[in-house]
Amino acid sequence: MADSVELRAFPSDKYEALAMAYLNAQELSVYTPEQIVQEYAEALSKVKAEFKRLHGLSGNTQKVSY
Repeated sequence: MADSVELRAFPSDKYEALAMAYLNAQELSVYTPEQIVQEYAEALSKVKAEFKRLHGLSGNTQKVSY
């Protein structure tokens, strides 16, 4: 038996929080559970890609803080 308990919170980072915020703004009652998972995964991927794009812009002199 384990002597420790690991607690995790959701969302665990800004990417998950933004992906979930996006899903919360959608009309999910017409989606199947599988479609909701697909939508979340797609939103999460797009959020991460956009952060990467924003931080990778060459010559970007504007600091982006979150």
